[in-house]
Amino acid sequence: MIINMPDINDHEKLAANREAMIVKLRARLNVFENRYEVSSSRVHAAIDQGIIRETAEVTSWLMAWHRQHRQRGGPGVPGHSGRRPTEPSP
Repeated sequence: MIINMPDINDHEKLAANREAMIVKLRARLNVFENRYEVSSSRVHAAIDQGIIRETAEVTSWLMAWHRQHRQRGGPGVPGHSGRRPTEPSP
């Protein structure tokens, strides 16, 4: 008898929980997108271009977006290297 073998019901519960989390994250992202009038996929560019400031709230938005992307099976955030552009020298 295999003791650590997960039950099929566990897999179904995990899948349902994952889907519920994605729905909650999407609702949260919609609030930010409406408030800032920027899509989540453009928030990094909007920060880099100075359209919005990287506040604690915007950081929370970024974290929610990254979590949603990972929940959907993404390895990282598409189109973003994670590096900030360097400032030109004076």
